[in-house]
Amino acid sequence: QCIKLEGECTKNKDNCCAEHRCRCYDKYVNGIKTEVRCWCFEKDVTYKPTFEIK
Repeated sequence: QCIKLEGECTKNKDNCCAEHRCRCYDKYVNGIKTEVRCWCFEKDVTYKPTFEIK
């Protein structure tokens, strides 16, 4: 079974459903890279940060 929209694909990058693709992001804590996490997103959609809520 394929991984649906916004499902995590960190351990199985080739298993997103056909209309999605696995996109990975680096996680930083206090400026130090701690891990890479991946999720299935729409193929033609890009997310960019606009602001932070503290």
